[in-house]
This record gives sequence, structure tokens and C-alpha cells, in this order.
Amino acid sequence: MVVARILGSIAIALVAGCAGLEGARDIEAQIVALEHVRAQAQLRGDWEAMLRVNAADFTEIAGDGSVRTGAENNAAMRDGILKFDSVDYSDLRVRAEGNTAIVTGVARRTGSYRGVPFEQHLRYSRVYVRAEGSWKAVFAQNTRIEAPARR
Repeated sequence: MVVARILGSIAIALVAGCAGLEGARDIEAQIVALEHVRAQAQLRGDWEAMLRVNAADFTEIAGDGSVRTGAENNAAMRDGILKFDSVDYSDLRVRAEGNTAIVTGVARRTGSYRGVPFEQHLRYSRVYVRAEGSWKAVFAQNTRIEAPARR
């Protein structure tokens, strides 16, 4: 359902055409700002801020291939099960098509899940959709960046 919604939004955006150059720069700034809000919310364990950044039906594919909903992530943050010690999003690139924007980047995060420490180095894509004047993340795909094999 979420994937169909995303593909539908992308198709509509492609048919509608690109935003103008000034509009694209403004959208890029808005999406980058939302990525900053996300990082700060994760560091603070602010699940309520995540509710404002993510759509109600937000879904992500984690670096290990599991599928998680925004509601599951928020509950884990609220209950202290998921804690972040560091969050850094870099190499951000935003592509906007109408009311859909896709940001790609690199994430480095450390923390703990159920008391077990984790360290993540991921390349990710996140899809935002603009509805009623605001951008909300609807989907994310995370892929682990493996350390190079030693010979």
C-alpha cells in the first residue's frame, strides 16, 4: 500500500513536471531542514517531534532488511527501548518532483536497542510527500555500508 502510494506520487509528480529552479532550491532547503529536525529528535528521544516529521503511515526498510513502521519506532523511543547517542546525516542530495521529494544521504548513528549497543553506517533514501502545505516522510530505505574487506 505504501509503495503503491509512493509510486503513484512519483508518477503524478513526473506528469506535473519539475518545480522551477527557485522552487527546487526552496524545497531542498525545507527537506534538509526536516532531516536536521529528525536527527535532533532522535538524539533527544523526542518521539512527538517524529510524529510531526513522519506521515502517519511512515514505513522503513531497515539496514538489516526488516520492515518497521513509524509507530513502532516512536513507541520504542517513547518507552526507552531505542536510544540514540549520536546521529549524523551527511552527503544529502534532494530531488523534488512536484509534491514529492526524495533525499539520499549517508547516516552514521550510534545508540542502543533493548540495551544492546549498535553502530550504524548507512546509505539511505527517504521519500517526502507534500500535503496540505507541509512535507511528511512516507518511506525510507536503509542500506548498510560495510567496511572494506581486509586482505
